[in-house]
Amino acid sequence: MDATIKSLYFGINKYLINPVIIVLFAIATLVFVYGLVEFIANKDSEDKQKEGKKHMLWGIVGLAVMAGAVGIKDIIMSLVSSIG
Repeated sequence: MDATIKSLYFGINKYLINPVIIVLFAIATLVFVYGLVEFIANKDSEDKQKEGKKHMLWGIVGLAVMAGAVGIKDIIMSLVSSIG
């Protein structure tokens, strides 16, 4: 594989994919923490606690999806680095 194409892949990874993954991890973490605060702050309201549980669940789902995305990205980048 041509060195310029390889450097393009690594540049896209460094300047586009990694920052997007970090932002999405942060959003998923904030959704989880928001749900946790909502759950704890509304001990008396069952409806608000359900909303908090829902936010926590979706925060965990987001974190799991992003962890999978990081794994897939790492596999792709190792394949690109091993070619040529």
